[in-house]
Amino acid sequence: MSDVIRTSQLAFSTSEACRMLSISRSTLYKVARQNNIKPAKLGTATRWRLNDLNRLLDDPASQTTTA
Repeated sequence: MSDVIRTSQLAFSTSEACRMLSISRSTLYKVARQNNIKPAKLGTATRWRLNDLNRLLDDPASQTTTA
C-alpha cells in the first residue's frame, strides 16, 4: 500500500509540505525539480498542490540520493 496524504486542504505552504514529507526545504525543491513539479504562486505565497505531494510519495523513483 502506498503512502497517501488524506486531507480536505488542497494546497500547502512550503513549510507544511516539508513537515508532511519529512524532508528539508532544499530537498523538497530538488525532488520537485527532478519530477517536474512546480509550486503554485499566489502573489508572494508559494503553495504545493496535494496531488503533487501525493505523487512524490507514490513514486519510489522520486527518492533523492546523495551525489
